[in-house]
Amino acid sequence: MDKLTVNQLITQTIVKLREIALANELPAKCDPKKGLCANALIDIYFSNEKLWSKIQLYMCQWPKFSGDAFTPVPGGFIQYRHYRENDLSMYEGEYGQLRKELALYIAQRLETLQETIVYAI
Repeated sequence: MDKLTVNQLITQTIVKLREIALANELPAKCDPKKGLCANALIDIYFSNEKLWSKIQLYMCQWPKFSGDAFTPVPGGFIQYRHYRENDLSMYEGEYGQLRKELALYIAQRLETLQETIVYAI
């Protein structure tokens, strides 16, 4: 993959997050056994440290934040482990709905960032 500009990276991530948050079914390219980081945020994680720091901040600022940066969705690591160990989709049920809400929240924050300071990153 060619190196993306910050603007392209943000746009690509917003699209992925919105697809996850708003679709009735998880997009085919997403793994239901993995969280948002693996399905939508991985490119930012590996390519832009400043932008990844912003994402982490947004997770912590989400009104329903669990208090754990590793597992920001309420239920924390116990719920995360339960879904992983029982081969459940991370995007179904109440836990899955919360994950989708977080995806939409991050997408909205990234849209604001893109509109205001994208070239300052």
